[in-house]
Amino acid sequence: MIWVLLIIGLILLFIIMVFSKIRVDAGCVLNSTNRKIQFSISAFLGLVRIHREIELNKKDGTREPAEQGESKAQSQKDISNLWKRVPFEEAGSIIKKFLSRSSVNRLSWHSKIGTGDAAHTSVLSGAAYGIKSTVIGVLLKYIPFQNPPAYSVEPLYHYKAVNTEISCIVEFRIVHAIFAGTMLVKSIGTRNLIFKQESSIPQN
Repeated sequence: MIWVLLIIGLILLFIIMVFSKIRVDAGCVLNSTNRKIQFSISAFLGLVRIHREIELNKKDGTREPAEQGESKAQSQKDISNLWKRVPFEEAGSIIKKFLSRSSVNRLSWHSKIGTGDAAHTSVLSGAAYGIKSTVIGVLLKYIPFQNPPAYSVEPLYHYKAVNTEISCIVEFRIVHAIFAGTMLVKSIGTRNLIFKQESSIPQN
């Protein structure tokens, strides 16, 4: 009897954990002195918490020019192979479905732009605001928002600077992430099989 209750308890615990939500709190700061991405992940009813901060200021200058050329060529080859192997249409459909089941609790995106010239600053600020409006519009189309997103572009007419700060909180259920990941792996695996079969066919 005890073993039966223990098994039932473990099954219930597994179901609760699978259907619980993952909360991602992410932020990005880009300016002349500070460039970093930080995010915190909370899962399994808050039992698991992960925090990471990535500095973007560091540059790897130890490679020789020849090595850099080889690395770039290899990267282009890898991207070409990835483009052929990934079924973008099917993957896009899976990602859209996953995003529709997620929710954004908060999104703020504020920037400051200055070129040192008032006319150029006005034009650039207007263009940046238009781009932000388009991006936010696309996000609103595919992802449910709990609160309206906040975004702005502040022109700096007498300074040369580009500052951007992004902050967002996203939540999704673990079961939806597992399902979407499984479907993506299955879709990519099927596409890779077709790619290998096409590659093995001798060309005249």
